[in-house]
Amino acid sequence: MEHLVRISAIGSNFAFAVMGMGLIGWAVQKWLWPAAAPWPILVGLGLGLVGGLYRFVRDALAAERDS
Repeated sequence: MEHLVRISAIGSNFAFAVMGMGLIGWAVQKWLWPAAAPWPILVGLGLGLVGGLYRFVRDALAAERDS
């Protein structure tokens, strides 16, 4: 059961990284740089995907090594 919780936490971390960076990109576009639409959101989502994927792979390999 603990293994399933760890796996779901890894997936949730990936989703939250993408959503969080997308939200930061949206905020930058909405309040700081509205003329640059849609680039701040796209850059935020791209950074979230790259960072989330890096952490996803690292945590998944660690979970596989521990089991």
